[in-house]
Amino acid sequence: YEGTAERLQEVDVKNLPLSMVEALKYDEPEKQVRFRAGSGMASERGSMMSGHGADIDDTKDNLLKYFRQIDRGVREYLREETAPLVIAGVDYLFPIYKEVNSYQPLVEEGIAGNPKGISAEALHRQAWSILKPRFQKARENAIEQYRQSFGTGLASNDTGDIVVAACHGRIGHLFIARNTRQWGFFNPADDAIRLMNSREPGSEDLVDFAAVHTYLANGSVFVLAREEMPDDKPLAAVFRY
Repeated sequence: YEGTAERLQEVDVKNLPLSMVEALKYDEPEKQVRFRAGSGMASERGSMMSGHGADIDDTKDNLLKYFRQIDRGVREYLREETAPLVIAGVDYLFPIYKEVNSYQPLVEEGIAGNPKGISAEALHRQAWSILKPRFQKARENAIEQYRQSFGTGLASNDTGDIVVAACHGRIGHLFIARNTRQWGFFNPADDAIRLMNSREPGSEDLVDFAAVHTYLANGSVFVLAREEMPDDKPLAAVFRY
């Protein structure tokens, strides 16, 4: 799933095994994990995995092989993304997955429990409870940086300056008051900008333009309530240089 503070949506990630059975189907049969009904460790299909003595090591080995395939698919999907990743699953699986994880923004805390029995709404609620403090801290740090930088040339609340800086990948943090729009015309060839009081044919929302270009340049975009903005303007930014 991919999510925001408001919602969660399922995404199609290529090259992910649909189950451990699929992930290990090319292994030698005697090396595969054995499934049975009864008590033990819950699998994703509602069956149970059993193991005694040396079989327990084989079970972990199979889990590592399975998780490596998951990690590979997730890493290919996320590529250069920096969004935090939260695992949902039976809690004893977390340390095993972390052994093979190659995505650095993996969050230490996970959502414990079989996710097959958890609705998307509940997953979103639990994931956001884990991530909200992290995002709040990042926002507070960015606002403090803005206030310290304002007046030095490394921060601005001028829409024209912000749009130009976003176009050239210079914005480290962008703050947008919720529901803010600014129609206008911008020519990247000479950085000419013209702001409009209302939408006209051929014009574009320059706030959206700034947000998209900041995101593409790996900057942070914070959409805030008006009273949460770092000053009394609807748009503000911290520049990288």
